[in-house]
Amino acid sequence: MIARANPGYALPLEATDAYLYQSYTPAAFRGQRYATVALRALKHALMTEGVQRTVSCVQPDRAIAYPSVFRAGARPVAYVGWIGIGRWRRPFRRPTDRLPWYAPRPRAE
Repeated sequence: MIARANPGYALPLEATDAYLYQSYTPAAFRGQRYATVALRALKHALMTEGVQRTVSCVQPDRAIAYPSVFRAGARPVAYVGWIGIGRWRRPFRRPTDRLPWYAPRPRAE
């Protein structure tokens, strides 16, 4: 299976992987850690169904989502993006040891 992380970049997945995307927390529940609890519950449910790894793509402009994703146990594996001028685009992927200084990182707990 192939998941499209962004235009022009394919993310190959194994049969035992699950791609989590487009999660949303209603405004009334934000700031109460419901997103963390929901992600943990979803990951647990998927693991009981035989999924061995969950993969997510969190957009840089969604910085408010990073803390809940990290608290749910996610760890960055790459920084994926593209450079574009007009209609021309070139995708790139950086491993975590070369993350840009502005990329969010999990806090040590």
